[in-house]
Amino acid sequence: MATSKNLKPLPKEKNNAAGYTPSGDELKVWGQYQFRKGELLNSRRNVYGFDIDMLMRRMDTNYFNRVANIPASELDADQAPIAIANAFGKVQAALGLLVDRSPDITLEEANPRYSANRELIRGLAKSSWRNTNSLGQLKLSIFNMAKRGWFVGRTYHKCLKHDARFLQRIEQDYSAPESEDPEAVKPVAAEKKVYETKQITKVDDVAYVNLNNFNVWLDEQTVPEDFYSTRDWMWREVWDIEDVKRIFPEAEFPNMKYVTEGGDTRETIYGITNTNLGSQTTSNEAKETKKGMTELFFYENQYDDWFIVEIHGVMVVWEPLPQNSKRLSCVYGQWNLRGAETIYGIGIVEEMERNEQLIDRILNMTMRQLLLTIAPPGFFTGTEDPEDENLKYKPGVLRRMMNPKDITFLEIPEGNQNGLKILLP
Repeated sequence: MATSKNLKPLPKEKNNAAGYTPSGDELKVWGQYQFRKGELLNSRRNVYGFDIDMLMRRMDTNYFNRVANIPASELDADQAPIAIANAFGKVQAALGLLVDRSPDITLEEANPRYSANRELIRGLAKSSWRNTNSLGQLKLSIFNMAKRGWFVGRTYHKCLKHDARFLQRIEQDYSAPESEDPEAVKPVAAEKKVYETKQITKVDDVAYVNLNNFNVWLDEQTVPEDFYSTRDWMWREVWDIEDVKRIFPEAEFPNMKYVTEGGDTRETIYGITNTNLGSQTTSNEAKETKKGMTELFFYENQYDDWFIVEIHGVMVVWEPLPQNSKRLSCVYGQWNLRGAETIYGIGIVEEMERNEQLIDRILNMTMRQLLLTIAPPGFFTGTEDPEDENLKYKPGVLRRMMNPKDITFLEIPEGNQNGLKILLP
C-alpha cells in the first residue's frame, strides 16, 4: 500500500462504481489520484499554441491522404483533387534506415565488476529482445515518432501465464452393455482421451512495448534529455473483462469485486474538457469496440512511489512501484525538437505539410493543363445564347455560336514539367 507520509487530506469525491466506497488512506490516495488524473488529461491543450491531440490527428490524416486539400477554383469541375502523399514515402524510408538494418544492443556497465560478463549479459539481452518482439515494438515507436513527432514506450517485466490441457493417455471405453444375442455385433471400444491441466508460461522476460500517443499523458514539467523531470505519468488501455479478471484475480485484489465491464471503451479519448468530440472521431478508431471491453488507467509517480491501477472507476491497485530502481517505466523521445521546454516534437509529416500542399496544387494544375492540351475546348456558331459571358472552359467542350463557319479552338500552352521536377524528389 502507499505510504501515509505522501498523503494529503482532500474532500471525498463521488465514486463512479456502484458499491466502491474507499476509506482512510485509500480514500486520500483515490482523491489525490483523481485530481492529478484530471490535470494530466488536459496537459496537452496548449503547447506553443497547439492542441497536441488535434495536431496529431491532422498529421495522421496527412500521412496518407489521397485527396488533396486545394482550392476548387484551381480544378476542373469534373476533376478530382489528387494528393501525391509524399510524406508517406519519407516516413517509410526513415523506418527502413533506422529499423530494418537490425540495430544492435549497446551495454554500458555501471560497475566494473560486470565487465567480465559483458558478452553473457549481451546474449541475455538479445534473447529477451527476440522473445518479446521488442524490435517490432521499437519499429512502431519510430513510426509514431516520424509521423506524430514524438513517441512513448514502456519497459517492464512481462509475464503471461495460463492453464492449458495436455494429452496424457488414450483409454478404451467398454461402457456400452453387451447384447445377450450371440449373433449380435459386439460393440466397438470407444477411445477416451485423458488430459492433464498444467500452467504454462508464454512470456516471462523484460519487454519493451510501444504505446498509443493519444492514450499517454506525461507530467507537464517533462523536458527533453531529463528523465528525472518527469515526476509522474499515466497511460490508458482497453481490455476484455475476462483478461482483466485473469490479470487481477479477486483473491489478490479484493476491490475487483466492485469491477464491472464498461467505461469509455473508445480507442482514444480527448480529455475531460472535450465532451463534444465523440461524434467527430468515430471514423478515426482503428478497432471496433466489442462487447465486454473495459477501460483501465495506470499511474506511476517516481517521487511519491505510487503505482495505481484504476479499472472502470475502481482503484484496484495502490502500492509502491514494483521496480527496485523506483524509476518510471516509460521511455519517450521526439523526432525534431519543437522547443527546449517540451517533448512534443515535430515529425516528418508536419515538416512537409506546407510543401505537400504546394506540390498537390502544382500537380493538379498540371493535370488540368494536360487535359486541356489533349482535348482543347472551343467555340462554334449557332443559336444558343450562353447564360454567362464569362465561361469556364472544360476539356473537349464546344460552345454554340451564331456563325457555323467559324469554329475556333483555344490555344493551350504546352505542359511544363519544370515545376514538378523541382518539387518532386
